[in-house]
Amino acid sequence: MNSVHSTVIEIDGIGVMLVGETGSGKSLHAYNLIRNYGAKLVVDDYVELEKIEEKVIAKRHDTLKDLIEVRNVGIVKSPSIEKTEIKLVINLVREEKDTERLPDYDCFKLCDVECPKINLFWHDSFIYLKILAAIDVINKKTDLYRGFLIKK
Repeated sequence: MNSVHSTVIEIDGIGVMLVGETGSGKSLHAYNLIRNYGAKLVVDDYVELEKIEEKVIAKRHDTLKDLIEVRNVGIVKSPSIEKTEIKLVINLVREEKDTERLPDYDCFKLCDVECPKINLFWHDSFIYLKILAAIDVINKKTDLYRGFLIKK
């Protein structure tokens, strides 16, 4: 079993892993998605990963059950689910220049499995709408003409 420093949530059945440098807002963005957009917490900070067939499953460690850190506030309780399949990785970047307006396919390798990845500016006012749009594309609620899921 592998582990990754990240925060994992599930939205509309899609496991989303938020990665980025320390202080990039992984936990805070996850907490906002939980409080305001119906996301479910899997785990904050220390994620255990397991490859089952060609799927990457993120599991919470029992010591982190129902806990998420809100920087400058503390560690707060938030109901969590035990596991989810990672289908999207959001890489929170500190510079807007590190994002692409129309991104080509990119991936984040987890347990030797490619997971679609999007770089998002951590202070983007519309970050939540962009994450929800990506989830809609993965769930086939909308079609993608060009972008992050399309391999060239």
